Amino acid sequence: MIIGIGGVSRAGKTTLAYKIRDLYPKQKIRFVHGDDVVKDVDNIPMIKDRIDWECIESFDYEKIINRIKSDDDSDIIICEGILIFHNKELFKFFDKKIIAEISKECFYERKSQDDRWGYEPEWYIDYIWKSYIRHYSKLNNNKDILKIKGETSFDMEKISKFLDFRT
Repeated sequence: MIIGIGGVSRAGKTTLAYKIRDLYPKQKIRFVHGDDVVKDVDNIPMIKDRIDWECIESFDYEKIINRIKSDDDSDIIICEGILIFHNKELFKFFDKKIIAEISKECFYERKSQDDRWGYEPEWYIDYIWKSYIRHYSKLNNNKDILKIKGETSFDMEKISKFLDFRT
């Protein structure tokens, strides 16, 4: 089974990936993290004085697909990242798709405390949110995607039923 987890920055995608792993302790699980498959910064567009991590051009979709294809012994592959659902070829690989959603207020609170990339100005945090809305509004009516709240504890029972992976 190949699981895709998307959503805005700080929505809990990685946390959810590890919680899903814990649902299947007897299975061999491999992760593909979106942060590990971005293009070289010299090949990513800029917005003002910042690298535009929020654009489709920042992800090396071919690298993601190759990592999925090259795996021949995992029972479950969990691929997570902010824009993993925005490449048609990659989208087809996912047996199950989950979007971790948070409110705008929660995003701003979490992002303002995020210092992984150094200081991020307010205009850039606004840009990240607007990019998320623009990219994910296209997926709102997709009935094959589970949308799960990431502001509090994830509803793992609901997620487990959605995944329905036979061990």
